[in-house]
Amino acid sequence: MDSRDSQVVLVPKGALTEARECRNSLVDLLVRSGYDRIRNGLDRHDEIMQGDFTFRGIKGADALAVQLERFSGEPVGILMGSDVLAEADFTAAVNGVRSDIGKILSLDIGPCRLVFLAPVERPIRLPADLDNRTIFSKYPQIVTRLLGSLNRRAAMRRSEGADTRVGEWRDRDDVAAFEIVGSGETARSNGLQIVENELEYPSGDTLGASYLDLRNVSTDMFVTQFRTISGRSREALRELGLALESARASNQYVSFSFNVPADQVERFLDLGMHGPTVSPVLSRDGRQWSAVGIHVPVENKNHMRAELLRRGAQDLSMSAVLHVEVAPERSEVLAALPFELPPSMNTGDTVSKAGDRSRSDVACWMLDLSATVESRQPDPLSTSSTSKALAQGREFCVARYVGEVAELSKALRTGNRDEIIAEAGQCVYWLLVALRSREMTFGSVIRKAMKTAVRQDDVPDSDFQLLLSKFLVATEHEVQSQTPFPMPGSQAALAAIDLVDQSTVFSTALRKRETDEAAEEAMGALRRLVRCLKLAGVGLNEVMQAERG
Repeated sequence: MDSRDSQVVLVPKGALTEARECRNSLVDLLVRSGYDRIRNGLDRHDEIMQGDFTFRGIKGADALAVQLERFSGEPVGILMGSDVLAEADFTAAVNGVRSDIGKILSLDIGPCRLVFLAPVERPIRLPADLDNRTIFSKYPQIVTRLLGSLNRRAAMRRSEGADTRVGEWRDRDDVAAFEIVGSGETARSNGLQIVENELEYPSGDTLGASYLDLRNVSTDMFVTQFRTISGRSREALRELGLALESARASNQYVSFSFNVPADQVERFLDLGMHGPTVSPVLSRDGRQWSAVGIHVPVENKNHMRAELLRRGAQDLSMSAVLHVEVAPERSEVLAALPFELPPSMNTGDTVSKAGDRSRSDVACWMLDLSATVESRQPDPLSTSSTSKALAQGREFCVARYVGEVAELSKALRTGNRDEIIAEAGQCVYWLLVALRSREMTFGSVIRKAMKTAVRQDDVPDSDFQLLLSKFLVATEHEVQSQTPFPMPGSQAALAAIDLVDQSTVFSTALRKRETDEAAEEAMGALRRLVRCLKLAGVGLNEVMQAERG
């Protein structure tokens, strides 16, 4: 198979170069996942092909940035440290390339943190202490954005081994480093301060990479063109992600098999993942025996062996390590790249098309309603109830929204479907009125929220309906992945409490001058509303139909 016809997955070249010794945890994971050609290391083309995949070794952020530009617009899998990935992503962005990177699986390999380092004799105690320093780092793009978010000015010098460079320059200049550290013992032994509590490091969203957490940098699985990935690439990368997910250490189990007299089986009913597997034994001694099997996390195997013998297990045996697949409703990969029902599994007017149409109708209804609200002007003498409400001021509009949320919460707890639908419509309406009282448009809120979620921050106004539809799809998937054992009554009630709590946060944000925070909380309110309705078995399309009716 030509590498151009296979799904490309970018991996650290160093990990594959040392693969023959199979000591690198990423290589171990790939081998356990069934991609055993990795074990032999790279060939002369720096690639390994197996099945539908071409694993390509990449060394450093600059080389990765070149690949992001090369595959611009195409989905590519990446198994890389989030520090290297973010530096490459920012570098590619300078050249006009938007990779739309999303994390689909947490591998948590080699977790470290990115921090500033400074000579102990010239420590950094406040953000202002960064000013006018010379900062060495192999992450110039991250540092540039970081300094900008902190509103600080410093000289940037690109360097490998930044902590060593600080040691060389500490007597000649006011220096610092921005480096990745684990335990930090090496830095401290070299007389360097690890700057952690002295600064409030910004989030990845603030820096422009939602997948980056400066306080927890690890090797995970990422996908480019995350929001628009479809077709063969989606299927292939889902396949790889599921294989890696099942092979993680947390999913390693051993299987114990043993025999017990049938009247003693109840001693073991509390064991196993959902309970023991019990089957009759065709015994030769005339007694009734049962064969019992259980799966146990590998780290608990020694404790369980002793416990089973203590309870009376006989003929005890243990299997080699096995991997238990992650339940679909708990899968991080399937939450990001869910299965889609083939047309043959749909009925009537095809479920998927009907779902897409209902979400599109809901988005259209909400945008029409927002346009109507936004066209109203404060006027106590108007026949429009919206104009009258706006004339009473922001505090009144915000209070009405909070009050309607409380009413919806009551309806969710009682389970009265008609009341839930009616109160949900009032919540949407007063949410829009509250935004209008702050002179914020619903379209601007969508644009702000979707910058990170959809990474399409330059779409024209006509695409707001598409963005809102995507938001509704993502929220429904999020609800499905976070509620593995649906219990509509109790789950909806708990979600309603969360909605009430968040309504006060939203109302507080509306009273502040920072519009970005208000926009974020507005979408948070809508997300929680959709969650509540989903758990109660009510769709926004029903709310729309009731309001229009």
